[in-house]
Amino acid sequence: QSINWCIQRSFASTALNYDIETLIAQRRDITTKSAVRQLRKKGKLPGTLQSLPGNTSLDLIFSAKQIAAEWRKHGRSGWACRLYNIVIVDDLDAALAASAAQSPPPSTASSSSSSSSSLDPPQEEEQQIKGIIETYRALGRLIHMTSSTGELENATLLYTPPERRVKVNVPLKIWGK
Repeated sequence: QSINWCIQRSFASTALNYDIETLIAQRRDITTKSAVRQLRKKGKLPGTLQSLPGNTSLDLIFSAKQIAAEWRKHGRSGWACRLYNIVIVDDLDAALAASAAQSPPPSTASSSSSSSSSLDPPQEEEQQIKGIIETYRALGRLIHMTSSTGELENATLLYTPPERRVKVNVPLKIWGK
């Protein structure tokens, strides 16, 4: 027998002890259904960053591959419980290409030079990205998918400054009696 529960946990976003992943995005001005469909055909994923100062939101374009990789790595619950650095650039394709070309292979990532040891990994990664306009810290909230194909439709994130306390649902599975 197993029981699935979901508890709410409140924490300050500064109390986390894992590396925060960086997601590269570009501002999105187009909101029509046909234009968003064309973005998806080009391998892009529309998204929204909500709860910005002034209770505003920001429409963004992400790489569908990058969001899908995070989704596969962490799953539905993991996506909704993790913080991300959202780096907004002026040209998404150029930034993704430059980031992929400059990132070291996983085997040599631990042997980086000690001259930049005062920087934590997200800052090092952000320095490699060209054309940065602004950076936000955000909590993953929702991923919308098509029911027939499982293809990602859009991503929703919640702006989370370091001083904001957030509540997340943490899934629990209890086995036994």
